[in-house]
Amino acid sequence: REAADAALARLQPLRDRLRVQAVHGDVTDDNIVLGDDGPGVIDFGDVSDGWLVAELAATVTSALHHVPDEPLAVLDVVEAFHAEAPLDD
Repeated sequence: REAADAALARLQPLRDRLRVQAVHGDVTDDNIVLGDDGPGVIDFGDVSDGWLVAELAATVTSALHHVPDEPLAVLDVVEAFHAEAPLDD
């Protein structure tokens, strides 16, 4: 609880500036499927309103377990995310 409270306190000055929208919240290997038309997302039980950047954080977390010794490899994930849903500073 202390860690969550500390994180929320640090985010407080930014909260009004963070983009809120419907997010999946659980974009992981288990929730991505590949079909003839490309990738898709399943398991919509986690969808809610949330910060767009939190969607990126969840996705990066999933990607990190594939390359735990190469954390900068997730920059490709960030770049691809930004191409589809641009983030600002």
